[in-house]
Amino acid sequence: GGGMGMGGKGGKGGGNFKITVTNLDSTVTWKELKDHMRKAGDVRHAGDPRQGVGEVDYTNLPDAENALRIMNNTQLNGRPIFVQRVDGPGGGMGMGAGGGRGLSGGAGKGKGKGAGAGE
Repeated sequence: GGGMGMGGKGGKGGGNFKITVTNLDSTVTWKELKDHMRKAGDVRHAGDPRQGVGEVDYTNLPDAENALRIMNNTQLNGRPIFVQRVDGPGGGMGMGAGGGRGLSGGAGKGKGKGAGAGE
């Protein structure tokens, strides 16, 4: 039983609550991006925008989710910006946790029962 809880928590590297901001003006600096995104919560780090795309790392999940909700389509330097989850590792923000827990639980039970019945 102990393994189940741990498997679920594994998620994606604790404290990786990154979002991507797109359609940034070419003049926007990481500092301006950080200041703007701070309205949604506690920003740990804002990456240097490249080709109109910048990454913002929040210190916790609720703030990151808040940013997805309230910062999308806001104006920065006169342009609308679009906020989305980062794809790939870290993008699952809690999505994988529930599934993983259920799966490992099912597999564990199945195996245990099967072996017992066989003998």
